[in-house]
Order: sequence, then C-alpha cells, then structure tokens
Amino acid sequence: STVITGLFGVIYLVSLLFARPLIFYIVRFFETGDKPEGIAEWNGLWTTSTTFRYGMRLLTIGWGIGLLAEAVLGFGLLQVLTIEQFLLISPLLGYGFFFGLLFWSFWYGNRMKQS
Repeated sequence: STVITGLFGVIYLVSLLFARPLIFYIVRFFETGDKPEGIAEWNGLWTTSTTFRYGMRLLTIGWGIGLLAEAVLGFGLLQVLTIEQFLLISPLLGYGFFFGLLFWSFWYGNRMKQS
C-alpha cells in the first residue's frame, strides 16, 4: 500500500507536465456530474481563468506531495516498528492523510469559488 500511495503521488506530480493536471479531470467529474454543459463550462474556466488554472495546479501539487509524504512516512515506520505495530498504525496514517488532503481540497476549493 505504501508503494501504491507513493506511485499515485508521483502520478499527480507528473500530470503537471501535461496540458491539464490530473486533479482538473477528477474534480471536473464530481463538480459537473459528467454532463456535457457542465464539462464545457469547466473547460471554459481553464481557458479563461488564470486563478482557476493556478488552483488546479496547486491542488495537484498538494495531493502529489501529500501522498508522497504518506508513503515516505509509512516506509520509515515500517523500518522501526514491528509488523503488528505497523499494521495497527498504517490505517490511521492512510485515513489521516486522505481526510486531511480531502478537507484541505474542499476548503481551498470553496475559497476558489468565492474569489
């Protein structure tokens, strides 16, 4: 699971090299319900708003770094804890990072909508 988490962190960060980062597509799906008119409006935001583009990139960086940090911390804990201890702590670590990133994303997304 630590390797998979780290891999997803890398995927998020590498997606910054493409025209639109991965978060753009993930959030677009949830925000538009994948409806054509919503998708067109979302794509228009990308084209016309530098603030929107900056926000999508920042969210992508946050998730990429957050997932990599979780993976590194998990790997470090695996080196110093027994397997039993790690198996007890690992879900808390994973949920903690995931819900922390999710909370931050919603908070930041609401700030973006207000501006």
